[in-house]
Amino acid sequence: MREWIFTFGYGHTHPKTGQSLAKKFVRIHAPNGDRARDLMFQQFGRTWAMQYESEAQAGVEKYGLTEVK
Repeated sequence: MREWIFTFGYGHTHPKTGQSLAKKFVRIHAPNGDRARDLMFQQFGRTWAMQYESEAQAGVEKYGLTEVK
């Protein structure tokens, strides 16, 4: 099982709460990238921007992203 990081764009909102997802990210644990994307689509639909293999690649610290719990 691996950890995958997904980020959101400024126009994205949470599909259930309507909260802005700007400067946010989500962790998905899955055996591979395809399964991680499937899980992300199940939770957020198409409302996300990019998939990364690590927090560093996603720029979590660099851009001050906060995790969606």
